[in-house]
Amino acid sequence: MKAIQNSKKDIFYILIIISFITKIMQILNKNLFYKNSTYYETKSRVSFKMSEAHSSAFSLKPSAFFNFRSIHVISTAFFGLIISGMFLTSCSFPRFLVLDDPLTPEEHLSLGVAYEKKGEFGNALKEYEAASKKLPVAYLYMGNVYFQKHNYEEAEYYYKKAIKKDPSNSDAYNNLAWMYFLINKNIDEAEKLALKAIELNPSKMQLYLDTLNKIQELKRQKKIE
Repeated sequence: MKAIQNSKKDIFYILIIISFITKIMQILNKNLFYKNSTYYETKSRVSFKMSEAHSSAFSLKPSAFFNFRSIHVISTAFFGLIISGMFLTSCSFPRFLVLDDPLTPEEHLSLGVAYEKKGEFGNALKEYEAASKKLPVAYLYMGNVYFQKHNYEEAEYYYKKAIKKDPSNSDAYNNLAWMYFLINKNIDEAEKLALKAIELNPSKMQLYLDTLNKIQELKRQKKIE
């Protein structure tokens, strides 16, 4: 049994990093400048022009990129990022466990047969449905369940699906032929199906011949009528 564990840590890391980068860019946009010896105080958004006498002492040089306030805020943000990372690493987050199906398709099939024998058709169909993902023969079993429930339309659908998924399944041909015989429907088609079953699996000829003989007898009766 395999288990897949998923963690949300990466999402928190990404969100925090994006948040700090955004904050830093906002600070840079507001606090970093150099244009025509003019200094703009960003907090109060009050501007003034420095005098030529003091401009050399207070203005930023063209090579300067940060003022002292920006450096302080950025260093604080960076320190906060480190602390947050340490906190997230030490915390445990909920982990989701996704389990694979513990039963094999064959086990689902066997369990379905057990339910079917007890008359628990709903549970049997669920198990056959699970088995059908890997075992086409499960469609034959589903057809048998619907046949017992007298839901002949669904039974026909699943018998035909069993034949389509596995054209060598002789029982699917025989069971569909037998159902047609019992409900007196598609008798010519039923005869062909019975013959096909015998062709595919001669080892069950005695069983399939019984189906074929009954179908042919019904056809003779219809001709007399």
